[in-house]
Amino acid sequence: MNSRYNYMKESSVQDQNGYCFPDPLSLNMMQFRMSTVPTPSRQTSNSIRKFWTEAYSYYNTCEWDDLVLSLNGVPHKNLLTPDSVVLFPAVTDIVASFS
Repeated sequence: MNSRYNYMKESSVQDQNGYCFPDPLSLNMMQFRMSTVPTPSRQTSNSIRKFWTEAYSYYNTCEWDDLVLSLNGVPHKNLLTPDSVVLFPAVTDIVASFS
């Protein structure tokens, strides 16, 4: 199963154990292209609080939640307000754009 981490480059910064983690800034959002109309979703206070469940309802995985927010220009779910509309792109468009 792919997630947003599959499309990030490894960071050159290491932790105290010598591990490098994916660098979220290496994911170029400008290369995203849509071939399918995204699905809009009007947010409620509950869907904002548990945004990962909202992502799960569209993708059957919660791994795309941060990527969906980033593609919508939202740095963090707490910046959403009730009645905000979030567009959920097709997984095929995500995979085609970032692979």
